Amino acid sequence: MEMSDRWYFSVDQLTSTPSRKHGVSIEKEMKYRQHAAAFIQSMGNRLLLDQLCISTAIVFMHRFYMFHSFVEVPMLRLSAAAVFLASKAESQQRRLEHVVKLSHCLINGHTATLDVRSTAYQEKEHELIALEQALLLTLGFDLNVDHLHPYVERICKMVNAGKDLTRVSNLIATNSLHLTNMCLKHKPRVVACFCFHLACKWTNWEIEPCSKGKDWFHYIDPSVSYKTLEGLIHEFLDVVEISPHKLKQRLFVQKSYVKDFLTE
Repeated sequence: MEMSDRWYFSVDQLTSTPSRKHGVSIEKEMKYRQHAAAFIQSMGNRLLLDQLCISTAIVFMHRFYMFHSFVEVPMLRLSAAAVFLASKAESQQRRLEHVVKLSHCLINGHTATLDVRSTAYQEKEHELIALEQALLLTLGFDLNVDHLHPYVERICKMVNAGKDLTRVSNLIATNSLHLTNMCLKHKPRVVACFCFHLACKWTNWEIEPCSKGKDWFHYIDPSVSYKTLEGLIHEFLDVVEISPHKLKQRLFVQKSYVKDFLTE
């Protein structure tokens, strides 16, 4: 097995995680993952990290909870450690003090303050460092993440997609990380094909077969088929349908919402 393959899990593995052994249902675990991803996004935005770095932190979180239970490891504190580690992995390192203070503020309310000279601050700092170490050990010090956004960009350039279609494709890519655990099941080039395929459906954009008679996705991953893409659409919609996430109503219920996103 290649090192990268260790991060893709079977249906049986995904339905028998450590959290499940602590009585957390599949639906509840998905909500925890969504909450953690939203927290990471919020932290990353405030720390001025780019989306690739934020996505790295989200993937770290998803991988961590395949080996640890949400019951035993607090998701928001672990998420803060994931942001800190990702900022190092993506050469955008932020000061430990800033990460500790920001996570404390977001967890405890925007008016919460933390004096760096206080015992409370020292405890929070030690906790974050300990969780970072736990994350590193769980990841086996493998900090490489093959991201799907570059594949999305590659597809859009390959078919000469306009900026609106590219933006929608990237929007779906980001939300696949926020709302689903697709990154634990499918390789990013496959998910990227799904993202572009769904974006085409949303925008009624059709791609003509190339002169060699092969479909566009063949040039990204020859194993992909329309059946694969339609299956991933159903997988995505099934998860979002039961999601309490505020993006649910804005994301895909009607095709007209795409226009709303493009004009925000």
